[in-house]
Amino acid sequence: MTWNEVLMYIINTVFKIIITVAIPYAFNLVTTKIKGDMQKKYLQMFEDLVRNAVQNVQQTYVAHMKAENLFDEEAQNTAFKMVKDSVLTMMNDETKKIVMEAVGDFETFVNSKIESEVYVNKVLATGVSGYLAEAKK
Repeated sequence: MTWNEVLMYIINTVFKIIITVAIPYAFNLVTTKIKGDMQKKYLQMFEDLVRNAVQNVQQTYVAHMKAENLFDEEAQNTAFKMVKDSVLTMMNDETKKIVMEAVGDFETFVNSKIESEVYVNKVLATGVSGYLAEAKK
């Protein structure tokens, strides 16, 4: 073997190693980036669905029940169920699947996001001091 052949053999071997490691790594990196971007997009869509559903139920049900002084624990549970049903109805299977992959426990995540959005709406509507005063009752 000449030095030229040895050098070509070494270069060829190193090149094969780089290719076998770099291509799967690059593919994984691109796939992860795409999956991460897709999850962010769907999570944002999910948050928008929850926000809209909470505001809708607030306008169509909660405000009416409060005006009639009928907003008790049963009405609160009904409002929560209305929001949750609305969110789940508006989500397609692909969105549910991607959100589940991103968060794990889908049911807990949905409930938590609804409660969080309700809290934000209460604070925005009454201000922090108004919300804290109402919470003490």
